[in-house]
Amino acid sequence: MGSNQYGQLGLGVTAKSDDGSILPVTVPTLVSMDAPVVSIGCGSQHSMCTTSDGRLFVWGTGSVGQLGLGESDEDDNDVFLPKLLPTKNRTVIAADAGSQFTVILASEKSE
Repeated sequence: MGSNQYGQLGLGVTAKSDDGSILPVTVPTLVSMDAPVVSIGCGSQHSMCTTSDGRLFVWGTGSVGQLGLGESDEDDNDVFLPKLLPTKNRTVIAADAGSQFTVILASEKSE
C-alpha cells in the first residue's frame, strides 16, 4: 500500500503512479520465487526482502545509494521490480531500512 512513484511497491513500471495503492496488493515477483520471503524492510522510497535461503532483493529508488546496487543514482534507474542484490560469498541473515539507508547483516557462506 502507498505510493509507487519510485517503484517502492515492486509492482513494475506499468504500475508506476503517484496515486499508489490504498489496498494491499500481491507482488507477483515475490510470490513466484523459489524460496519463501522471510522478512521485509521499507524505507521512504525503497523496499527489500530476504528469503529463507539468504538472498536479498531490493526495489524502489536508489537516489542516494540505498539499494546497494552500485548503479547510477539517476531517476531513470529506479528499480520497479524486485532485483537480487549481489552479495558475493555472503548469506543475508537480516536487512532493514530507514528513510534513505539500508542495513544488512550477513555471514560468510560455508562451503
